[in-house]
Amino acid sequence: MSLRIRRLVSVDEVHGLTPHLADYVRFVCDDLVRAGAPRFQPDGLLSKTLAHLQDVVPPRGYAFVAEDDGDAVLGMVFLRPSGAGAMEIKRLYVPPAGRGMGVGRALVMAAVAAAQEAGAAVVRLDSTRNLTPALDLYRKLGFVERDAFPESDLAGDPVLGPWAIYMELPLSPQGQSIQR
Repeated sequence: MSLRIRRLVSVDEVHGLTPHLADYVRFVCDDLVRAGAPRFQPDGLLSKTLAHLQDVVPPRGYAFVAEDDGDAVLGMVFLRPSGAGAMEIKRLYVPPAGRGMGVGRALVMAAVAAAQEAGAAVVRLDSTRNLTPALDLYRKLGFVERDAFPESDLAGDPVLGPWAIYMELPLSPQGQSIQR
């Protein structure tokens, strides 16, 4: 099976990922509860994501899907503006069918390349401390922990804030930022 990364260019295309976004939200919520966090309503996170899809398509941002030979979605990631000279990775999700095949790595690398192409000096992200596989991937790719940034959805959130972790990857003009 081959893996292909495809850039989505319209809100309608990204809106087609709604079932995968709903799976992502359920996964994050369930994983947080397993880790001991309080339960919160996933509908709010999904609604907020769907209401801001224009931020993850051109000309503002980017959305990528990983697909197999049969066009099945094996993962997704979004990239949006996040302050001066920065882009932010959002909603990286690889469902069980895509795990263990390098899908997450390929998606993050596509997002970083797009940020660099857009002239960003840094790629940021927020996540929750319980999502160990994603955090391990980010660290392997050169992301480092940092303080909260004001554009983060998690900064100051009363439920998720205590579980938040913030990371960034400085980008070099020569394209040598990400660790291979």
